[in-house]
Amino acid sequence: MDNKIIENIASDTLLDTEKVQNILDAMFVENNKQLIFSGPPGTGKTWVAKAIAKHITDEDCVEIVQFHPSYGYEEFIIGLRPEGKAGGIEFKPHKGVVVDLAERANNNPDKSYILIIDEMNRGNLPKIFGELMFLFEYRDQEISLQYEIDGRTSKFKLPENLYFIGTMNTADRSIASIDAALRRRFDIFDFPPDTKILKKYFDLPDKRLEYKKIYNSMEQLNKNLREQLGTNSQLIGHTFFMKEKLTKDELEHIWDRKIKPQLEEYFYDDEQQLSKFQFENLFS
Repeated sequence: MDNKIIENIASDTLLDTEKVQNILDAMFVENNKQLIFSGPPGTGKTWVAKAIAKHITDEDCVEIVQFHPSYGYEEFIIGLRPEGKAGGIEFKPHKGVVVDLAERANNNPDKSYILIIDEMNRGNLPKIFGELMFLFEYRDQEISLQYEIDGRTSKFKLPENLYFIGTMNTADRSIASIDAALRRRFDIFDFPPDTKILKKYFDLPDKRLEYKKIYNSMEQLNKNLREQLGTNSQLIGHTFFMKEKLTKDELEHIWDRKIKPQLEEYFYDDEQQLSKFQFENLFS
């Protein structure tokens, strides 16, 4: 991968060039075409996925979907949808985002196509992925889908130039349902809270940091969370604090509207633990 592309992605995301290089090496050197960016909320997972897609391919080669409990195989792969006709309706196969993007990738083999799956762990993954579980591992083979594609064939394979980048919020309890079979089909990159990224952000000429203790305060907040929860999965990410002008008043708004509700979720039904996290103690 061209060094200029790596530098541009690092500039946009504020990641170290080494981490960007590792991600791109996984995709284009090690030939791993399914990635997961995993980490607590507010660590920039989706932003990084979009920045990578932006710099390695054209805008029309990128699709973004967000999984949720009611998202299904029909929207993702292929399913029946009603269509009007004289005297009534009929159900016809309709291509989901994967089949559609795969066809476009097949027609343009010199371009990279990327499907970004946001909040991947919120969906019923075995149900949504269906035959992809096989195709993720065996790209050189084809498999029959449930319905014919354009009335011609039900045979389908994943093209070599189609990549998947999923994001997973480790604070979401649904991540525990991700089974080993799925995990081993993806390369997983951790995105922890990072004060170095926050420092790079406030070093930008158009940003103003008036609350100078933010780095120590963020680290202390996450240290306390780690001690109380016994995990790194439910910390507070740096992007919560990435504002053009971070004052004490703005920080208090962030606490009340973003961080405190997150803590209430973490310590649901445990007022004693929650009481240990007070704004005036952490951001004095």
